[in-house]
Amino acid sequence: GLRESQNGAGWRALSGEVCRAQQKASAAHVSSLWPLLRPPVGEELVGRCWPKASPLLFFPDGLSFEASLPNVHGRAGVVLADECLVVACNGLTGSRWHGSVQLHRSPSSVGSGECLASQVADSTVAALVVLTPTSFLAGLDSGALELLRLSKEGEGAPEIESLFYQCDHDAGLTSLALSTDGCRLASTGWDHSIKIWDLRSMQCTKTYVSAHADVVWKVAFSADPHVFISCGRDGQVRSWDIRLSRPATILGHCPSVPRALDWQPQSPSTYAVGLECGQVVVRDLRQPGSDVTLLRPHRRPIHRLLFCPVRPSWLASCADDCLVALADTSRTKDHLVYKSQEHTEFVRGLAWDSGRLLSSGWDGRVHVHAGMAPSMQLASGEA
Repeated sequence: GLRESQNGAGWRALSGEVCRAQQKASAAHVSSLWPLLRPPVGEELVGRCWPKASPLLFFPDGLSFEASLPNVHGRAGVVLADECLVVACNGLTGSRWHGSVQLHRSPSSVGSGECLASQVADSTVAALVVLTPTSFLAGLDSGALELLRLSKEGEGAPEIESLFYQCDHDAGLTSLALSTDGCRLASTGWDHSIKIWDLRSMQCTKTYVSAHADVVWKVAFSADPHVFISCGRDGQVRSWDIRLSRPATILGHCPSVPRALDWQPQSPSTYAVGLECGQVVVRDLRQPGSDVTLLRPHRRPIHRLLFCPVRPSWLASCADDCLVALADTSRTKDHLVYKSQEHTEFVRGLAWDSGRLLSSGWDGRVHVHAGMAPSMQLASGEA
């Protein structure tokens, strides 16, 4: 979607009764922007909207109307070791987006209005990363990185408190990734940059100002804590070494714009890239020009990929087709082993926990996909 700071225009999102015939032309699934000329307002744009929702209209002259959009929950969430769920809840009230981080005892309480603790953010929350069972980092659409901690005094209710806040990105954050040794954090943003943070001092130690020629969507560390990969809207996947000032490698050509990626656990060279066309390619750094495996789990842009930490060949994915899929990359054929249609809106997050796959979406739900691997042990991931 468009942001108020983009292109120097005060774009505002609105939803209301559609009266004009040309405005009714927008269908339930809109993936493009069309100019609708109507003086004196000028150009109106109809933006992407989710299934069963009203059209989104953007007015460059700043006009706004009361919106009637559903609340958006779970763009980012994590499973903590104390069996609680931390979920980022983002919503639209009127023409203003707002975000918060909430602590829930179980996935079923998400969206009910009841939570164990909550912390309001200064903007919507784009990503969460677990540091310890009681502390985590939030990446915000304001461009800030915020350190949050879970605290409890005596028999009182738990609280989420802010310990650190710093706005280093010039635009909203898009993803966060923790190095395998837990000492570094990588953040990416709409400002085309990648930043490396020292978690011991909470200082930004390195900035790749023009890491990509457009928005940097995702970043993921390898088993080597000095090496990570990134993908952007410029269509490139790049490999980086923090000991070097420039990208170590530009990793081949993708058949579509890369939107998500993840590094296979314990592997020094295998990673997966999710594409805008709905395909997933599994590649090896040692063979940058070829695909090890090609998967077709979705028909719309992929938003998130997540390998299972205790069964590394299992790769979960979610996309704008409202599906959650699980593929076994070790198979030579019939890779898809599970697919769920439980969500009714876009799916935005995934996490592994004790053999269960959890997913979150714009329908305000966190769904548990149980029974896929009973012998698995506790693991966690971004959702």
